[in-house]
Amino acid sequence: MALYTDYQNVNNLTTISFIAGTTYSVRYQVKNSSGVVQDISTATMRLLLSPYGQPTVCSLNKLASIYNAHTFQVDLIPSDTSELNGVYIQQPLITDISGQEFRDKQGLVLIMPANAES
Repeated sequence: MALYTDYQNVNNLTTISFIAGTTYSVRYQVKNSSGVVQDISTATMRLLLSPYGQPTVCSLNKLASIYNAHTFQVDLIPSDTSELNGVYIQQPLITDISGQEFRDKQGLVLIMPANAES
């Protein structure tokens, strides 16, 4: 699954960073174009990661859980990222009850290698 290739809005999500192979959780609050939070009870979300500049390479496709009525949470476990390092594009892929997909946000993820030397 390829990511949306428009990097024009790459920084509309906060940049996150963590060490590869560690446990990390990230939350995504869902709002409409007017900034009003949306009920996500009938939707699903997947977090897609692609190496920066390589939108046809999907390095991670992880199903999120519902944190609350308006927020998804992705819980990364060590095996999800143990082989990753570098700069990635994150895209939450939201699918509504009718099957329509939305990818209106993206941002940077900085993954540092687990064996990084100081």
